[in-house]
Amino acid sequence: MEKGCLVDIMREVRIVIPDELDRVLEGIVSTGLFSSKAEVVRAALIYFLNILPTATGRGYDVGNMFSPEGRVLQLEYALEAAKHGAPILAIKAGNGVLMVAGKPKAYMGISGKGPSKIRKIGDVLVGFTGLGGDAEYVYSRIRPQKSPWNVAKEISRVFEEHAVRSDVRPLGVFFAVGGIEGEPKVYAIEPSGTISEYDVVCWGKGYSKILSYVAEKYAEKISLSDAEKIAIEAMAKAGWKELEVEKIVG
Repeated sequence: MEKGCLVDIMREVRIVIPDELDRVLEGIVSTGLFSSKAEVVRAALIYFLNILPTATGRGYDVGNMFSPEGRVLQLEYALEAAKHGAPILAIKAGNGVLMVAGKPKAYMGISGKGPSKIRKIGDVLVGFTGLGGDAEYVYSRIRPQKSPWNVAKEISRVFEEHAVRSDVRPLGVFFAVGGIEGEPKVYAIEPSGTISEYDVVCWGKGYSKILSYVAEKYAEKISLSDAEKIAIEAMAKAGWKELEVEKIVG
């Protein structure tokens, strides 16, 4: 920076400095540590610019830390990111588990087929909504299982690693897991690693409309065929016509 430019900046700073602060600057100069008030201001600016990256890094929404309100904002952001994905819906039926996912439109080409949002891993259905790359990473960590609960726990452990470590971010993806464990079971796993069991679970774009419609029609021990009909109608209500549908009978 040219010396003349720096002098102009210092003059501009001098104009907006309140009288009280001006007296403080004069007091600092009188100690002999600085030769002028402009030098004091310059030193303060340099110090501020040096600590700026560290200061912003202390924001409660930057790392996996609690805010004063007791919230971990990064985990909330991860769940919000998952909510913007194509929806995943899982329904516990009397004779099995149904899983339905909305197919997002191709937006990076004229046509094409994206990765499947529902996969059968061992004897268990696993579906997701959210960031596809994060989902692929989680899928790579799941071993084939017969127990839906064990699959849910494996996903939860991966999520927990990213929820507590400071060198990685939480994963922006939400999983639904379904299978037979004595009886049909449906689990949901959030980015925090929390596992919840439901009769019906849905997350993603339009989830509230989908859940509202299914809740009106759902009955305990509903058949898989009726569950599929209701699920397709519910997805259509939320604007999802292209679907993946998978089921496990048991």
